[in-house]
Amino acid sequence: VIKSGSTAITYDTLTKASDNYGVSIEPNFITLTSDNTFNVTAIQDKVKSFKMINSKGKKVSAYTITGVGAIIDTLNTYLKLAFNVLAAIAGISLIVSAIMIIVVLYISVSERTHEIGILRAIGARKSDIRNMFLSESFLIGLSSGVFAVIIAYLVQWGANSIAYGAIKDSIVAISPGQALFGIAVSVLISLIAALA
Repeated sequence: VIKSGSTAITYDTLTKASDNYGVSIEPNFITLTSDNTFNVTAIQDKVKSFKMINSKGKKVSAYTITGVGAIIDTLNTYLKLAFNVLAAIAGISLIVSAIMIIVVLYISVSERTHEIGILRAIGARKSDIRNMFLSESFLIGLSSGVFAVIIAYLVQWGANSIAYGAIKDSIVAISPGQALFGIAVSVLISLIAALA
């Protein structure tokens, strides 16, 4: 029972008013508020656990639930789908980057035959030449990994700024561990490509 767009009377007030006029009332819904979105599913499961016997003698849920839980489940489904799509795109981009590193290093070796010949003439071994190209690939992987992490943090900052304006919460979180893992994977792929 609402007096205006923002004011509602309490259940106790409604009960007293109905008693004064001899009207019996029964609430037909109840609103539960969770202190944390992570508790929504647990609260819904608890409400679903309340059972009653229907007219056919079967045990059924005593309450029908509509609320944020269904929205959160749908949102989680979409987030998992987005995560899987992004993981697939990342995997494809890693394969493409490995192929490009192979091409770049192959061209580098073929274009620097004179340099390699001079190095061999002054006593460099084959392993020294290989180590030189491996160190170049290491630097390619390291610099690209660091550059990618910087871009990722900038995207995180931009996305969270936009999200905070809309929903007062951040939606992207990159931990330092994930950043280091990304750099390590970049270096590893670069070294494998160099060996190939």
